[in-house]
Amino acid sequence: MKVTLKTVINRLLQPFEYIYLAAITLIDGMRTSGLLRSRRLPAPVVSIGNITVGGTGKTPSAIRFAEEAVARGFRPAILTRGYGGSAKGPVVVSAGKGPVIDATMAGDEAYLMAKKLPGIPVIKCPDRYKGGSLANDLFQPDLYILDDGFQHRALERDIDIVLVDGSRPFTNERLLPAGRLREPIKKALERADEVIITKAPSKKINKLKSDIAILTNSSQVSELRHKAVSIANTSGNTKPIASLSGRRVLAFSGIANPLHFKSMLVALGADVIKFISFSDHYRYGRLDMKKIRAEAESSSPDFIVTTEKDLVKLPLEDEFWALQIKVEFEAEMLKRVFSRISAIRKS
Repeated sequence: MKVTLKTVINRLLQPFEYIYLAAITLIDGMRTSGLLRSRRLPAPVVSIGNITVGGTGKTPSAIRFAEEAVARGFRPAILTRGYGGSAKGPVVVSAGKGPVIDATMAGDEAYLMAKKLPGIPVIKCPDRYKGGSLANDLFQPDLYILDDGFQHRALERDIDIVLVDGSRPFTNERLLPAGRLREPIKKALERADEVIITKAPSKKINKLKSDIAILTNSSQVSELRHKAVSIANTSGNTKPIASLSGRRVLAFSGIANPLHFKSMLVALGADVIKFISFSDHYRYGRLDMKKIRAEAESSSPDFIVTTEKDLVKLPLEDEFWALQIKVEFEAEMLKRVFSRISAIRKS
């Protein structure tokens, strides 16, 4: 039997996987017994999270859910960890009029939410209760939306929404650090109120729903659809999404699932002549920009395209364009969730 490097690494990481499992099992037991208590904010709390590391589409989902909440008459605030941001929380990223700190301080996801959600406060703090308390003091929201909050059980939530990346099913995945799982699949999904499959090929969605239904009987399973609607540059200028069709594109990204981004470009008819992947939440420096521009000079693309999360970290130059994505939840899922929120407010 041939021993690969991946096999060797997996064997080396296996003890640490067991240590990680023991740790999260101990913490879960302490919560169940009451030794670790969760705190409650003065308004309903909806968490949007996942059980794997990165790549499920939490940020666009949180943005869309906040927009849906406003359309239904709610005054939401978003509470986010602000991963990668240097600012120490709790800190206001946006009071509802756009970002008041830059992406380096806020983190790329928090900054993007602040930029795309006028009228909605965005608060960065690893301790979501402290962030929510600041939001309550300043803005008095009647709904809190936790971005990437499924494992943050120090704060009580009323509804847990869990996203599952349908382009990378996790049935054979392992726990951190050997794999991408943050916690065991079945136990986690049983704790969820809603399970939403994202980025799934249409021909596989029914099987994925069935597989998840087998894992748990306590969660509603639905689908989230991603749709590219336009491209935009750092100045905010936009072009129709059809502008990419048949055009030569140099693409790059620093996200958890770059292949999904590339596949979207190809599906839009773009001729992706070069694709450069950086690590998730990558911080671009001068040498990175030099590398990208050198690639552009040698390949002469019609567009240099990245993701919205990456664009907020790039120099303010119009040569870079971002694929703007809109997501849509299933109507029945939204009806269930907002009906529960309204019932909680009345109780």
